Amino acid sequence: MIRFILKTFLTCAFLPILLTAHGQNMDTLALKGFVRDAIDTKLTNSELAEKYFCTDILTSKEKYGVEARAYLEFAFVHQRKYLRDKQVNANKVSLKPFSQLSESEMPPKPFHMLHETSNIYVSVYEGKSLVFFLLNKSKIASTLLIGQGDEHYFVDFCH
Repeated sequence: MIRFILKTFLTCAFLPILLTAHGQNMDTLALKGFVRDAIDTKLTNSELAEKYFCTDILTSKEKYGVEARAYLEFAFVHQRKYLRDKQVNANKVSLKPFSQLSESEMPPKPFHMLHETSNIYVSVYEGKSLVFFLLNKSKIASTLLIGQGDEHYFVDFCH
């Protein structure tokens, strides 16, 4: 019994370190799961949101919650269609921090992100950006990127 408890503790304590060492931290594993599930049709948009996104605002019955769900639904419909139309193979999608994108993976210029980009990841397929992710801890805060001129920002569903 003590061996089991010790083994479980060590696995829980060191798994994030081991995954990070192989380039797969918990955030990127969740994001890959999102891309895989977005391509697949088994989960509804609501189930996808509940599984991967911050739900504080999305579950609110107030006006801003209703509007947030409508924005996210709109984004999901278009993102899922785009991923399917491009026939994206989820196993070949890589995830990169925004700061590590190559010139060919960046969106067309002029483009720059407002605010800090340390919590932004991008799914890349065949050298092209697919979906931009704003993370909040271990949940997705947004995939809805809004552009105004050359400035871009996320609709944050966590705050």
